[in-house]
Amino acid sequence: MIDSQSVRCGPQAGPRGTDGGKRVHGRKRHLLTCSIGLLLAVVVSAANLHDSRAVAPLLARATAAGWHLARVVGDDAYAGHPVRQDAAPYGIAVQIAAKPADSPGFTPIPLRWRVEATFGVLTTRYRSLARDWTTTPEAAENALWIANTRRALKIVVRQ
Repeated sequence: MIDSQSVRCGPQAGPRGTDGGKRVHGRKRHLLTCSIGLLLAVVVSAANLHDSRAVAPLLARATAAGWHLARVVGDDAYAGHPVRQDAAPYGIAVQIAAKPADSPGFTPIPLRWRVEATFGVLTTRYRSLARDWTTTPEAAENALWIANTRRALKIVVRQ
């Protein structure tokens, strides 16, 4: 699963932008997760970077880490030829999980709720991730990896 989250930044210096659709001035977290919601790759950028532009760096990081992906599921922001073109060198199929056009109001979309749950857990259980308090995008990525490691350890201990 692939998705992004725009977060506000603290007062410290560092690269940031404005996500016009959500009216958030700060940074954007682009996540690639497995089917149970653990992180496979992370890219933190200025909030004005469109979701489809982060696909290439995410897939490059995932394959460099040794992950062999067959399919990536995303929302409507990842529809289109440029995303398929970025995924083609890795042999990855891109699937768009969109809300049915005839359903009014809120409708949970199968497959997509897992990555949304990951964002929810990261921002509610790890208070430091509610906003971006770091100076550099690399430090923000490291904070996400630390929280993910803690989540993975909790899953292992439960079993």
